Amino acid sequence: MANPKDDPEYDEWCDPDNPRTVNFDGIVAASRRIVGKVVKTPCMRAHMSKRLGLELYMKAEFLQATGCFKERGVINTLLMLSEEQKKNGVAAASTGNHAGALAYHSTQLGIPSIVVMPTHAPITKVNKAERLGAKLILHGASLSEAKHYAMTMAKEKKMMYINGSDHPNVIEGQGTIGIEVIEQVPNVDAILIPCGGGSLLVGTAIAIKHLKPDVEVYGVVTDKTFSMIEALKRNEPIFIPLEPTIADGLAVNKAGVNTFHNIRGVVDKMVVVREDWVARAIMRVIEEEKVVIEGAAAVGIASIMAGLFPHLKGKTVVAVCSGGNIDATTLSRALERGMAAEGRLMKFKVTVSDRPGGLAELASMLASMGVTMRDCVPERAWVKGDVFSVQRAHMSKRLGLELYMKAEFLQATGCFKERGVINTLLMLSEEQKKNGVAAASTGNHAGALAYHSTQLGIPSIVVMPTHAPITKVNKAERLGAKLILHGASLSEAKHYAMTMAKEKKMMYINGSDHPNVIEGQGTIGIEVIEQVPNVDAILIPCGGGSLLVGTAIAIKHLKPDVEVYGVVTDKTFSMIEALKRNEPIFIPLEPTIADGLAVNKAGVNTFHNIRGVVDKMVVVREDWVARAIMRVIEEEKVVIEGAAAVGIASIMAGLFPHLKGKTVVAVCSGGNIDATTLSRALERGMAAEGRLMKFKVTVSDRPGGLAELASMLASMGVTMRDCVPERAWVKGDVFSVQLKVIVETRGWDHTKQLVEIIKKHYKEYFFQDMEKIEGPGSASRGPCTGCKQ
Repeated sequence: MANPKDDPEYDEWCDPDNPRTVNFDGIVAASRRIVGKVVKTPCMRAHMSKRLGLELYMKAEFLQATGCFKERGVINTLLMLSEEQKKNGVAAASTGNHAGALAYHSTQLGIPSIVVMPTHAPITKVNKAERLGAKLILHGASLSEAKHYAMTMAKEKKMMYINGSDHPNVIEGQGTIGIEVIEQVPNVDAILIPCGGGSLLVGTAIAIKHLKPDVEVYGVVTDKTFSMIEALKRNEPIFIPLEPTIADGLAVNKAGVNTFHNIRGVVDKMVVVREDWVARAIMRVIEEEKVVIEGAAAVGIASIMAGLFPHLKGKTVVAVCSGGNIDATTLSRALERGMAAEGRLMKFKVTVSDRPGGLAELASMLASMGVTMRDCVPERAWVKGDVFSVQRAHMSKRLGLELYMKAEFLQATGCFKERGVINTLLMLSEEQKKNGVAAASTGNHAGALAYHSTQLGIPSIVVMPTHAPITKVNKAERLGAKLILHGASLSEAKHYAMTMAKEKKMMYINGSDHPNVIEGQGTIGIEVIEQVPNVDAILIPCGGGSLLVGTAIAIKHLKPDVEVYGVVTDKTFSMIEALKRNEPIFIPLEPTIADGLAVNKAGVNTFHNIRGVVDKMVVVREDWVARAIMRVIEEEKVVIEGAAAVGIASIMAGLFPHLKGKTVVAVCSGGNIDATTLSRALERGMAAEGRLMKFKVTVSDRPGGLAELASMLASMGVTMRDCVPERAWVKGDVFSVQLKVIVETRGWDHTKQLVEIIKKHYKEYFFQDMEKIEGPGSASRGPCTGCKQ
């Protein structure tokens, strides 16, 4: 009989004939061992609690250095290695999160590591593992193939293979989450835990049930990631073929030996949630909580939204949000799927006149209803199919400075505007409070006024132009203001609001220029000096100027040597024009990614107070803003809107070379970006970094022609985003077809490799924006306008 130990995939730590029992003592030891090595993540109370009818807390594992809970198990296991094992090194197979955690902590400890990832692994996770220091090998079409390769190699090199879903020391490390949950939310009634291979679920459940046995523990999977449920049904782990899934972190073919051995008695129930609910949860968390979570992390919240826990109404519930490593492509598709599931995206066909003005009539009608046209194309071959056939910034090291983000997106309404609004409302006379307040806004000021006037019982009316972002319109209405959509521009909405306010004897509150508003925004400056006393420079977005001027006055009073910069985009520069002309002037607005800065005219009071407190005004291009939004999502796991991203964008664009090595605060003013704009920003950012490439190529129209191209791309780890036949294709032979292809790569070097491969394999091709293939080039610096007298 063959010795099972001769099997290259034999793992003594995960042996079906000798499963390991995990206990609470091992988890306690792990919690002591990893102190200071991982982030003790908070349990954040969710803004959506009231809407869901329960007290929801999010265990924010996406705030770990690598954006995922996997660090806990990895560092615990590495710290328990013998000296010989540390010298020989470690190996693993992973589709992403385990790879990143192993790369990061093995590099920190000086332990050699090799990670094998399948060629289809998400590009964002491949890039991250490589960047974090592991030797990376892309091999195999599936995780099982990558695992076989990794285990065979580990035996040959005498390295230790670490199973990220089942190693007992990994399970103990993940269990430390349970200890923290009981410390942070001692009145917890139930906890919802994602389950792939089971290490997170089992480890956390063991800790929870030991410390507070009456807490209900639920494991949550999707309808495409249910290997643990099948194991429990069959009473043994069995191999389950995987389908493409939005929750790739749960995509494990087979439940673990040790996790299966330990699960009974600590998990009350396994729950399955549909993937469309996961997409909705990702979208809702972005819109309401202003953080980014991946599909695996969203399953708990998704299951609540789907109504799977009606008995938990009014209870205190913790959802373990296991990570935030979602690639831009998947996030864009999840947002669209979530919007469609909520009836916020609609597809229709309509026949319009082909005369000049036919399309314009349709567009005008939609605009008058406050409807955004996402796309408008002639009929194409539509086919159904799966969409998948103040924190210190993690990016500080890459940017070469100590960057802190002043996280105003964490305000209740997702924006700094609350400060000025509540300060102004609290200073009203009793008569003014009785008569009520009015305002005009494209979004953030409207939300802040709606929220705080409702809290204080002050009547409020907000006028928004019909083109205002739908997300912000919905939010203002939901927060309690009487909402009026009027006018094609903010100036038209403002005129209507001010006229109405005078008629109704209401007080009109200018959200960009009222002196009490400016004072309220200035409280940010006091907090920055308290929180980052060694700050050298602060970068502040500027629209009408209340945030910039108020914060600058406070900063310069408390610490005059701090450099204060106002940042605008190349489409939102009313304050710069005012400084050039020495008076506020009206500037026509173009569509902008930074709609929060879209103010036609600098404020009277902000212009009067800006000189002497702001050192320079800086202009950053909008493509850099898109890149900044994308980078903050990928590296910081939070969502910021375009206006909030301009400070970080200006650093990325190389506009502050003299701040290298300094301590810099970027005021991230808000996170109210609608799903449509966010999707476009992600695509714009990826394109600007050479991670999206468009090309045309002529392939054989015989069976297999397209398959050859697809296989070639897959073998290089390139994701095909879109592929359509060229319209009106009349040239060439009848046995060929020209394809228009959009692909996602790992960056400029990867893109250049792809170009060479296509040139080698095909005779006819065309690369869009060919000049960009040479790389990103040097940053273009915007003008800097002085403010000091």
